[in-house]
Order: sequence, then C-alpha cells, then structure tokens
Amino acid sequence: MSAHQLSKERQRARNQVIAAESRVHTMEERIRQIEMVLSHPSAGVNVVALSQEHGGVQTALSEALIAWEQAGAYAEALEQSSG
Repeated sequence: MSAHQLSKERQRARNQVIAAESRVHTMEERIRQIEMVLSHPSAGVNVVALSQEHGGVQTALSEALIAWEQAGAYAEALEQSSG
C-alpha cells in the first residue's frame, strides 16, 4: 500500500471509529430514556413495548460496542504499521 493509500485508509478507519462511537452513545442514551420511563411509567405508556424495545436496544448496543472495538483495533493497527 502506498503512503497516500495508507493515509487515506487511516482517515477512513478513524471515521469508522467516530461513527461507531456515535452509535454506541446513541444506543446508551436511548437505553437511559427507556429506563427512565419504565422506572416511572405514566398512564398510557405501553410498558410491554418499551420493555421489548429495551431488549432490542441492548442487543444493538452490544453489536455497536463490538463494531467500535473492531474499528478501533483496525485504526490502531494502521497507525502502528507506519513504524
């Protein structure tokens, strides 16, 4: 890989880390919101639907954390490849 290609790949990898981190934060925030509503449900709140969403968001968060870790490891490997 040429120096130019390596530089472009590093930038792409850094962007992937940023995007993955953003997804993690979004999922964490949604979990907090759901938990807040579930801890003090008001009339008309569909607790079952929120509980199901909570489980789905937790699964998505786990996947987002894995993607973030993988993106970070790849970006780090590219940074180290320059010596």
